[in-house]
Amino acid sequence: MKKNINENIRLLKYNYLPLQPGFEIKCENYMEMKLDKTDALSKTISVFYQFKVTESVENFIPVIPDGCVDIIFYCSPDNSFSNICGSVIKSKKISFLYGCEYFGVRFFPGEAIRVLKCSIKEFIDNEIPLIDIVKKDLFISEKISKAENFYDRIAVFKNFITSFLLDTHIPIIIQNSINRICENKGLVSISELAEYTGYSTRYLRKTFETFVGISPKLLSQIVRFQNCLYIIINEGNYHVMDTILECGYYDQSHFINEFKKFTYLTPNQIKLKNF
Repeated sequence: MKKNINENIRLLKYNYLPLQPGFEIKCENYMEMKLDKTDALSKTISVFYQFKVTESVENFIPVIPDGCVDIIFYCSPDNSFSNICGSVIKSKKISFLYGCEYFGVRFFPGEAIRVLKCSIKEFIDNEIPLIDIVKKDLFISEKISKAENFYDRIAVFKNFITSFLLDTHIPIIIQNSINRICENKGLVSISELAEYTGYSTRYLRKTFETFVGISPKLLSQIVRFQNCLYIIINEGNYHVMDTILECGYYDQSHFINEFKKFTYLTPNQIKLKNF
């Protein structure tokens, strides 16, 4: 018998703080804004951000797995365009144009389908022009580009996305499973999710492919990695063994191997911002 998980639905995705430190480290004039929890979009959008690419970054920026989908707008008065960028599954260098300003929107796992209206699996490790997928406003890239500043661009995008929220249903199984993963900082197995939701592991995997693009197991690994990354970057007195225990790794070898799997870097290289 399936559990009545409509009771006490807790939308806690704001407990997950996906990081992409490569943008901040490598780009000029990087800025970002996270929405207040009272904002209607706070459970859909992780962060808005903006940056400019200079020659010093060799026009490549390293990105790491976060389970999210980004929409990135190239803001040029002459030739504006935008791409949908699915989560990578291992570290990858993304090419950007010199001297150009970009505006980005990062969706929490499971939320981008509200706008894209198709399986998220096709966007994983991929970049697809927004105009090929979303036909509701063919001039959104131009509107974003022409907005005077970062905050005006946020306002334009929020106005654009509002109409999408009313006609997209995200299954409760997805919402609750993602929240369970984020609440437990990735320390949850697919069998535990199956027991929690009352659905089979096979059905969970299939549904995750559509709405998240990756399996529950991989999302859990990414959330654990991202949580560990946050500790390494933000805690001044970072100690390897304490972090291993807190993040649920078996031992130091397991800890380092997972980091190299997702970043090609060791935790110490990340701490030193050696991207």
